[in-house]
Amino acid sequence: MKNLLYLFLFLPLFAISQINATIDSNGKKVILNSDGTWQFDNSKSVEQKTTLPNTTDTEFTWKMGDDSYKKVSFIYGIKDEIIDKKILDQVVMNVLVQAKFKLKIKNSFVAKRLMILKTDYGYTASVLYLGKNAYGTEMEQTTYFSFTNEDPTSIKETFTK
Repeated sequence: MKNLLYLFLFLPLFAISQINATIDSNGKKVILNSDGTWQFDNSKSVEQKTTLPNTTDTEFTWKMGDDSYKKVSFIYGIKDEIIDKKILDQVVMNVLVQAKFKLKIKNSFVAKRLMILKTDYGYTASVLYLGKNAYGTEMEQTTYFSFTNEDPTSIKETFTK
């Protein structure tokens, strides 16, 4: 009788342990069953994270105001010069956070595009983003920043339109 009890207790454990999970090329979690079938796992257990762009990238992933992760378009418009990765990372993080804090309702921040340019006046970063004003109306804004290409970098907001 005792052996039968153990059998019924541990049998479900063996059945459950036959399920494996993996992540497909799109980042979705796929559950692989022991009978050869598969299904997408719709739970939010797949860990997402922020990625910062390199000078050759066209997009990167950023955590928006509502804690979701979305792709942000990236344009590196400096020809014949590569900004050091450490400085580029500092600029990207600083300008996106500062742009978010321009909004009255910060959890409505959705970054759309980040551009890095060099003009006659120096280096410029512009962030195009969506957000809500104090009345809850969604608006599109662009905030411009100037920065230096030296470590530690100095980043200053120029204006917002």
